[in-house]
Amino acid sequence: TMDSLIGLTDAKNQIKELGLQYSYDMFENVLLGDVAVPLVLATDTVALLLNPLTEKREWIADEISAGDGLEPTWFSAEGLMTSPFYQMCQAAELLKVQEPDSDIVPVVLLCDGSILNASALLSQWQEKNGFVALLNDGKGEGLLPLSEILHQKNP
Repeated sequence: TMDSLIGLTDAKNQIKELGLQYSYDMFENVLLGDVAVPLVLATDTVALLLNPLTEKREWIADEISAGDGLEPTWFSAEGLMTSPFYQMCQAAELLKVQEPDSDIVPVVLLCDGSILNASALLSQWQEKNGFVALLNDGKGEGLLPLSEILHQKNP
């Protein structure tokens, strides 16, 4: 929708400004294997693979595959989607092969929606060296703002 396009443009501008504050360069629409990574914030040693979600939805996130090649799924009243965190992890694994000495960090950025069961998934996201982070009106118990993650990874 038009709103989510405007939201994405605003989010990209904010993310770029935040990245600059912590000395990250920003790259858009990076293709890693068959995963398109909307935004990458990178330094010489760190790459954050960012997927900003700008729709105002309440998600129930599931990061465990249902088996038989089914990918983990996030559910909302409006529908479902393959876990965007899972997709960023797929991309991160490919980049890790090319950049074995770098810290590759998959990040889903909630710009406006919320994850109702976020606190239950924190350890699963951390195991993958990743985050679901917040920008603007994003919500989820235990989730950090993007600025905090940028600071942690490149103090």
